Amino acid sequence: MEILIDRTQLLESLNAMGDDVQSSLAMVLELYLEDAPQLVVAIGQAAAQRNFDALRFSAHSLKSSSGTLGAQRLASLCQQMEFKARSEDDSDLQGLSQQIQATYQETLATLQSPGLL
Repeated sequence: MEILIDRTQLLESLNAMGDDVQSSLAMVLELYLEDAPQLVVAIGQAAAQRNFDALRFSAHSLKSSSGTLGAQRLASLCQQMEFKARSEDDSDLQGLSQQIQATYQETLATLQSPGLL
């Protein structure tokens, strides 16, 4: 199983922003918290409706933003969902959607924990 948060990737992303790492983290988390919950909901709805275009878009978006934060496990699950949407493979969409939801919650708790960096 992939690690939940790749701290090296997270630090690289934050250092690339050029500001103080802690203030960069706060800014990136704020943006992530604005978009990610909506994307998780959209993935669940698109999976239930078998709307492959919406599913592909939402999974790709969440994969990208999660990857930037080093959220490797979540990004990997989103990549799997994106692949299923691209190939219009509707096998176990609900199960994968539930995994994404649960991993998102776990990732969020870790990202907001005091000892992250």
